[in-house]
Amino acid sequence: GYYDPARDTLYVVERVEEAQLEMVLVHEMVHALQDQYVDLDSLMHANLEANDRSMAAQAALEGHATFAMLEWQLAQLMGDAADLTALPGLEGLLGDDPLAAAGIEMPVLSDAPAVIRESLLFPYIGGLVFVQKHWSGPWGRVPPLGAEMPVSTEQVLHPELFEPGRMDMPTDVRFVDDPPSGWTEVYADGLGELETRILLREFLPSRDEADGAAAGWDGDRFRLLDGPTGEAFLWATVWDSDRDALQFETAVGRALTERYGGSPGAAGREIRVLRGAVARRPVVTVWDLPAELPAPADLETLARLELEEPPPPPTAR
Repeated sequence: GYYDPARDTLYVVERVEEAQLEMVLVHEMVHALQDQYVDLDSLMHANLEANDRSMAAQAALEGHATFAMLEWQLAQLMGDAADLTALPGLEGLLGDDPLAAAGIEMPVLSDAPAVIRESLLFPYIGGLVFVQKHWSGPWGRVPPLGAEMPVSTEQVLHPELFEPGRMDMPTDVRFVDDPPSGWTEVYADGLGELETRILLREFLPSRDEADGAAAGWDGDRFRLLDGPTGEAFLWATVWDSDRDALQFETAVGRALTERYGGSPGAAGREIRVLRGAVARRPVVTVWDLPAELPAPADLETLARLELEEPPPPPTAR
């Protein structure tokens, strides 16, 4: 099913089985109700240019709809009203195989790269866990919509960092300089904690190690450059503490070396991981460069950063 906020229209695919139809309608009608309180179309377009913020917004919206759908399903099974907030937690849904956890059989999605598979499922499964924790906590049973939506996947992954008095707002990371002559910025955005975690999981032997190395994330920005010697990738990350920065520095260096089979040079690449500070904030800068780059100093100015302090967090309603 699909609710189109631009047309105020709810669609259901013809092949949906009758037994599933009501479940689909419950989920999509929640989106229709959300659209009555916030302009979903404008909200979605406002977040398109920021990957991590967009993912967090989707998690709030889809998590809300999935929560309502699951409560409805449980009520049908029990013959009485169900309350998911009474459960201790739903974290088990984010296990090693989120497709199986969600009861979904989709061979194409199962074979897709992890970043595609997990980013498609996260708004539903991660969002469900977030909303359950959100409604069980000091916010009460109020959907986190509009200006009070989460603004980072960090807040979704760690709902306690979205609570009043503990709100952890991400740092806005910006590159100061344009590329030098001969180089073009192909694309720039941020990964956020979720996709940082996915990247590390791909190449580190332990999920716990990968998740722990991503957990101190406080902001990031990457830029993909194209120049005379090929593509160069620059990724600037900000961390909650020096310890978090050191942990990430070690993990990402190992992960990117593993990505190239243990020898980036043999693949024509050079990996640099540099830990430092900007405005007294711990920063780790990651370079993935062509090994034959004749004058890497020409690109060093591209790592100059501006960090903008996060705005004041919203207050509980």
